[in-house]
Amino acid sequence: MKSLATFSGCKTPWELNFILVKEGTGTLVEACAGDTAALTVSREEMITVTINTRWGQITEKDGENSTLRFTLTSPKRGGAIRIVWYGFSFRLYVDGRLEDEEWPLGEPAGEEWEIRAADAVSALVCSAVGACEEEPETMSTEPFQNFVLPGHNTGVGDCMPFARDGRYCLYYLFDRRSHGSKHGLGAHQWAQISSADLKTWTIHPMAIGITEQWEGSICTGSLIQKDGMTYAFYAVRMADRSPARLTWAVSSDGVHFEKSRRYFALTEPYEPISARDPMVFWGADGQYHMLVTTSITEEGRFGGCLAHLTSHDLDGWTQHDPFIVPGYSDQPECSDYFEWNGWYYLVFSNYAIAHYRMSRSPFGPWIRPENDLLDTLEVQVPKTAAFGKRRFSTGFLARRPRGYAGNAVTHELFQRSDGTLGIQQLEEILPAAKDSFHYEDIFLNAGHNRAAAALPPVERDFRLKATLEMGKANGLAGMLLTFGAEGRRSYRLEMDPAARTVVIIRPGEDFDQGCGRNLLRNVDLSGSIRIDLLIRSDILDLMLPDGRGMTMRLDDSACAGSSVEFYAIGDTLAISELDLWTM
Repeated sequence: MKSLATFSGCKTPWELNFILVKEGTGTLVEACAGDTAALTVSREEMITVTINTRWGQITEKDGENSTLRFTLTSPKRGGAIRIVWYGFSFRLYVDGRLEDEEWPLGEPAGEEWEIRAADAVSALVCSAVGACEEEPETMSTEPFQNFVLPGHNTGVGDCMPFARDGRYCLYYLFDRRSHGSKHGLGAHQWAQISSADLKTWTIHPMAIGITEQWEGSICTGSLIQKDGMTYAFYAVRMADRSPARLTWAVSSDGVHFEKSRRYFALTEPYEPISARDPMVFWGADGQYHMLVTTSITEEGRFGGCLAHLTSHDLDGWTQHDPFIVPGYSDQPECSDYFEWNGWYYLVFSNYAIAHYRMSRSPFGPWIRPENDLLDTLEVQVPKTAAFGKRRFSTGFLARRPRGYAGNAVTHELFQRSDGTLGIQQLEEILPAAKDSFHYEDIFLNAGHNRAAAALPPVERDFRLKATLEMGKANGLAGMLLTFGAEGRRSYRLEMDPAARTVVIIRPGEDFDQGCGRNLLRNVDLSGSIRIDLLIRSDILDLMLPDGRGMTMRLDDSACAGSSVEFYAIGDTLAISELDLWTM
């Protein structure tokens, strides 16, 4: 490699620009401080930028080294490369497009760099950089269901739906690396996408970003409007693992927020380090209330609770006894609170599954309904927002293997006469149908054996609606969903009237070997059952007529065509009103 430059401004914000020829592979650029590689750019399958920093919070004792490593990647092969350090984030641009970013702890290693480059590199320049650039606002008419921001390592994390100015807004934790950014702290920021008609969406610039190294993550929170301003309340996960800082940002348009730089932390009896997810609402008692995820310090593993604070002005907050202690063995997170037609609802998630409680009074006593799931089992930490007279629930579906972040999943809530809640598909955000097929009624009589009937194969995403009716209460019936032109990976959707269960069993998985998250209990399967099944890319979304459903991530074979087979075991199964739409 040839030595191209010496750069002494590496402690202040800088940018490195160069051009790569398409054939260049291996190590392409090195910035060294003596014998230490501070920055390395290489290309094999991906462009990879490796940056070493030194962080004073780690001491060189007990074998620990104060050097931390951060990596930026891009699958693009393009030529114009730009690497930027703003003091709180590293960014990688390829041909003018932001491909990846990381958030450092510490400063780039060394005081002065010698920069060397391979022959495949030309026009290399390292120079000081100005203020952080805001990504441009863009428009999208893609169907909103299963939204994720384009990018090779992007994901939607905790969702905070909110209605403002006639728009349905999804604020969410923008994720890269499934919570692995910033040395595992997450480095989440609030992103936003919004629409007035649920068809045309505006992807806004980052609403609340990381601007300081000590901000380990801008965690989940809530929004509320007061005097024409939008207040966003959130907790900051601290990079040094000190107590989380509760704070807020303010905006006049709901898009551009200014941090208040006012902070406070929970005190005894609450555990302050894990405090997060402040939910702020205007109470029927004429004051603001805040619910915060935490634990009662002396209660141990079952002391997870929602701390309760009040304020008259959204500025000064007074701490009270817990709002609720659900009794689960983890902390109730991502809480939500709303009133709907005279009923008050409290939502919280344990192990990422959202439960709700209901009451005729603003602050309880709370009723736990028989089926207390707000959404489906795999849609993680959903929260809700009203849109006109309707209310929607949005959470995220993680990728497999199950980790943090994935695609946004939105369902429409409906309210039964007894106040309990159900979900259904939100029609406006689904893909438009391309072709439609209506099938004649099918009747299966398995006797003491198995009977089946298959529909013609489908080459693309589809939606299927059908009415199913079993003849007896001790048989089994369902659907076999087979994906992939080769390999034939089958998922079994099975109904058991005697056990009152609906389950989806993955390929090579038996029910008793851990598929409980894909199980619905206490389902009334007597009489006719109208199912609504949506397969889109690698996501399955099933709605049942009782307002419950299942959402799950399929494997990659789902993108290669599929077939549907109805079956009955030891029973009869009548299939009617059978329609299928490709998308």
